[in-house]
Amino acid sequence: MICIHGGAGFGKTLAVNTCLRELEDSRGEELCKVTFRARSTAPAVRYELFTALDLPGEPPRHPSEFERLLKGV
Repeated sequence: MICIHGGAGFGKTLAVNTCLRELEDSRGEELCKVTFRARSTAPAVRYELFTALDLPGEPPRHPSEFERLLKGV
């Protein structure tokens, strides 16, 4: 997980996308890129990760179960 911070027009998006492409090429495996909305809540982050990782079944209802599942993946 990473946070990139800076003013508009400094090349944050370009730098991140370039590094991700290089990392993907060097590892030979696809990376999972997830973008969260500003001020996302913990439940929203868990749900986005569940969806992005294409996990089977329904998302767990309790935060502790959800976090255990995500950490295991």
